[in-house]
Amino acid sequence: MIKAFVIYLVIFSLTGCVSLTVDKAVGLTPEDEICIIDNPSVRKDFVSAYQASFEKLGYKASIQKLDDGTCLVTSMYSASYGMHWGVYLARADLKIFKNNQLIGRAQYKAPRADISKHGRVAGKIDGLVEELLSK
Repeated sequence: MIKAFVIYLVIFSLTGCVSLTVDKAVGLTPEDEICIIDNPSVRKDFVSAYQASFEKLGYKASIQKLDDGTCLVTSMYSASYGMHWGVYLARADLKIFKNNQLIGRAQYKAPRADISKHGRVAGKIDGLVEELLSK
């Protein structure tokens, strides 16, 4: 009995939940075009999924190399990947600005021992963007 309890405690302490913090974007409408500022240090599959997530919700989104000041609405992102039974999205930080003011932010963090961290990046980004843009 004690052995089973110890095993349970070890397994329980290794598992965790994906952390998601969202400050919903305020003042954004599908008529607003979103310029995603390219972050070359993040994998290309991430930015493609990020752009597609906006478009699935009816927003027009384009990827730009630099913020040249021509876009009313911009988005910046960062992401890092981990390796644990395969490559997985470990962290993501999405920010949306309108008139250079932060209007929304979503942060994702996957604990190392959580099985749910594995899977398609696009699905995780879709969920983040849906939360970020929901009213």
